[in-house]
Amino acid sequence: MDHTYPQLVVAVLALLLVNKPALGADCFVDDFNRPDSSTVGNGWLEATGENAAIRNGEATVSTTGHIGIYRPQGAYPVTVTARLKERNSTGCLLRRHDHSIRIHSDGLQHHGYGIHIRRSDEQTADSGIDLWDGQFLPVGYRPASFQFGPELDVSVTFKADGSVAGTVSQPGASFEFSFGPHVVQNNDGENVSFYSEWAPTDCTTPTFPRLDDISI
Repeated sequence: MDHTYPQLVVAVLALLLVNKPALGADCFVDDFNRPDSSTVGNGWLEATGENAAIRNGEATVSTTGHIGIYRPQGAYPVTVTARLKERNSTGCLLRRHDHSIRIHSDGLQHHGYGIHIRRSDEQTADSGIDLWDGQFLPVGYRPASFQFGPELDVSVTFKADGSVAGTVSQPGASFEFSFGPHVVQNNDGENVSFYSEWAPTDCTTPTFPRLDDISI
């Protein structure tokens, strides 16, 4: 009797089990390491009226407008990581952070449910994390334990009950934040979106906001 076929089936099944992706593994990763372009590419959808672009291996803005990009969010829990970089504030002050990461988004600014990572500028000690449900429903605020520097590594997990937890870190400093369960009111879509403000035009050499090393 030929046992080759059953043995082959067992070998194939074993191979599939060994190479099965771990639960919770990142479904999508983008380091934006591609040629400069006026579009972001790699499957990202771009918000209408915004000017996201690739420059120097990062997502940024081409001239004015926001970085406004989004893509499908997948099943809960949704974990997002990203590196967020400063821009100028008025008067060319640095250390301005104005980034949002949201789920349940249709790609439009302020739509969906998520966090806002913010600092006014290098002269203002107001670094922190807001949680927003749409544009007009602030859910909570967590002040940071340090003032945000030029670039931040952010990780945030959104759960099905509306709770949110994450970390913000930079060289030499890190803090954790969390928000309890919440009934989401603004379910505008099934996408993760990233928004970052443009740099003001009163600087001779403006520093534009940048995104890098995103995983979803």
